[in-house]
Amino acid sequence: MTDGSTAPNGSYNVAISASNGGTQLVAQPLQFALVQGVIRGNNGNTLDLGTYGTTTLDEVRQII
Repeated sequence: MTDGSTAPNGSYNVAISASNGGTQLVAQPLQFALVQGVIRGNNGNTLDLGTYGTTTLDEVRQII
């Protein structure tokens, strides 16, 4: 919020635009999610991210 107040709960969309010296760059937005569990499968392990769905470990950029 521009006035510093807390935004209400709900879904939000974020748009990212990046440039360097006037040259448009490709920006990849990242998302924070807690791992709810690990699903073991024939094709490897999958992380259960709750309401964010699932992902594979090779798509994880940082573990906190």
